[in-house]
Amino acid sequence: MNYFYIAIATMLMLSCKSSKQPNGDSKDNITSIALQRTPCFGFCPIYEVQLHADGTASLDAQDHLQNNLKGQFKGNVAASEWQKLTTMLQTMKFRELNEEYGSRNVFDLPSVNTSIRYGKDQEKKINDYGGRGTAELSKFYEEVDRLLYSVEWKGGIDR
Repeated sequence: MNYFYIAIATMLMLSCKSSKQPNGDSKDNITSIALQRTPCFGFCPIYEVQLHADGTASLDAQDHLQNNLKGQFKGNVAASEWQKLTTMLQTMKFRELNEEYGSRNVFDLPSVNTSIRYGKDQEKKINDYGGRGTAELSKFYEEVDRLLYSVEWKGGIDR
């Protein structure tokens, strides 16, 4: 009979254990991704894209994009695409990377400025002059570029 009470007590204790679910308030939960490509002395794409965990996206396309977009656009990103990007960031340990990469000895390279928001009040920014900070960052930039050209953008408000 004592084993019965011990088993019941154990089940009650285990059922009271809370499961930790990620939510918008978690400091490790990525809530937005912003990536900006700056000009060079040539034909480098110049844009800023913002992606949000709810699937919404905005694009400020300035010049030299492959799809010739210019202006401000809104679009949506599939949950699977969002998950792919956030997994890449977590795998590369984005929060632990340097805040700056690249040598300023060359004067015509574009920068890639990346800003990742965690929860409601934490943000990590990286300025990557030349866009070659780490191999993982380069792959991430390529993935954002690929996504940029696959989204069906709506709008096109000229400046």
